[in-house]
Amino acid sequence: QPERRSSGTRLSDRGKPVSAAHALFNFLRPVSKFYLRRRTTRRYSLQGLRNSDFFYITAMSIPARVLIGTVALCLVAIAYSSQVAVSAFTDGQGSVTLKSRECASDSQCNGRGTCVDGSCSCSFGYAGYNCEKTCRGAATNATGHITQVCSGHGTCLSRVGGRCKCDTGYWRTDCSYKLPVPTTPPSGQNATTTANSTVIEWEEPANADGRTGEYTGATYDVYSCETAAGCTALSQSVTDTPASVSALSRQRLSTSAEGTASQSTANLVLVCSNVAQTSCAVQNLKSGVRYTFFVYAKFRKSERSDPLQVQMNTDPVAPTYTTSKPIVDESITASSILARSVAPDILGGESDIAAVTSYTFQWRTQGSQSWNEDTVAVSTPGQSVTKQVSGLSQGTTLEFRLIAHNSAGASNASLISTATTTSASLVWTAAMTAGSISTGSNQANCNSWTSFRQSITTCSSITIRSPGYAGQTCSGSQAQTLCNTLRQASPSQVTVTCNGVQWSAGGSCGGERGNLVTGSSVCTCRTELNIRPCIGNSNWGTALPNDNSCSAQSHTMEVVVVP
Repeated sequence: QPERRSSGTRLSDRGKPVSAAHALFNFLRPVSKFYLRRRTTRRYSLQGLRNSDFFYITAMSIPARVLIGTVALCLVAIAYSSQVAVSAFTDGQGSVTLKSRECASDSQCNGRGTCVDGSCSCSFGYAGYNCEKTCRGAATNATGHITQVCSGHGTCLSRVGGRCKCDTGYWRTDCSYKLPVPTTPPSGQNATTTANSTVIEWEEPANADGRTGEYTGATYDVYSCETAAGCTALSQSVTDTPASVSALSRQRLSTSAEGTASQSTANLVLVCSNVAQTSCAVQNLKSGVRYTFFVYAKFRKSERSDPLQVQMNTDPVAPTYTTSKPIVDESITASSILARSVAPDILGGESDIAAVTSYTFQWRTQGSQSWNEDTVAVSTPGQSVTKQVSGLSQGTTLEFRLIAHNSAGASNASLISTATTTSASLVWTAAMTAGSISTGSNQANCNSWTSFRQSITTCSSITIRSPGYAGQTCSGSQAQTLCNTLRQASPSQVTVTCNGVQWSAGGSCGGERGNLVTGSSVCTCRTELNIRPCIGNSNWGTALPNDNSCSAQSHTMEVVVVP
């Protein structure tokens, strides 16, 4: 617009009228008086530019780090220079919209890019508004084409003159220098641990020649990870940060030299952040667990070294029993009981760190107040061991419990298991003579058979056999049925099927009711086994295999009842 005179104008040194805006920018001295020379073509006036417009432009420029003086320079250049094409400018009547064009054709991009919508889009390796600069740290191939920028360790900022934004762990303007790594203490003792805490220690980074003392301004980040969960160091990218970091930052951990692992949301957990000292105290760790720690040195802004990796184990704690108890039903006889160990419900750490080294078996007779005990060593981790208590009487009930030991100490006593020795098996043996009858040489055998039947109480199995022949066995509830019948003075016949074989007991045959046969009738001779020593004739039966007779040859007959 044509420039208007107002009360805000004054005369220049040459006596020419100058607007208030001219006077403002001349006062700030952002540029020389070149813009007031007569040969300069005045294209637009800045008269009427409001302070609010100026502040708006300034605020929009701050994120790009444009100084206020440079903003003034930009405005004056737009108003007076013939080298910048202005596509829009609203003077004092509303919002200020400024849009400049860097290029009008590809030729203005120096042959290193293409003009797109008024801006040069530079080819790889070139930078600047007109692609006039080469990115720093660039490398070319044999044909002269740029194949690498920023020494291969960063990103070229094309709008900032080809400067490099280095990857984490690298610095210098061309990203050619790799940051040194923190070192372990000369003593090699880089971790002091308890069951639930540790103190990680390190020394400041050293140069390639081993010299230290040049990085005293470095700060450090420390990450922890349970080794068994899988631990991978952060990749060298400035944006590579685990999700747990932001979570911990919300816990105000960023300036603390003491961290906690309780808020972990990923395998890597930030436990110490931005600490200046060369140590990190970590609390709330799990007992008896192997941890991996990564210590990163940070330089200047976001530059981060490769990590110092430290592995250590927290101390285990003693194991704990809650619901488990020893196994005692594997082997029980009339005089002994075998007890077997079971692992604690809570081991006290990882299996190879908090492994049980021995078990103490404690036992006592039910009702007793004092315990006997014996400790059995474990030869391999996870092994189950046993303890047999012998020399017991029939029907004796014992109580057993366990105490487990590892490197941290002894567990509490487990719950109690009980077991009772069995009663001795009842065995009837008779040497029967062929052709004899109960009133003769077999009378004693009849009497002993009657006493044997009357002594039977509980019965888990019953067997008919002879020396050298295992015979037939009936077990379970059917055996108890047979025994109940034999125990009676004059039982009626009972027939059961046991293990696929018919058994009969009781019944009347020749006046004898205490018969036991493997068959459907106590009076049938064609059965495999017949026990009837009180029949009153020579048909007292057989306990021989494949005999099937009632008057067998002389042999020994046996009946075994297991309670």
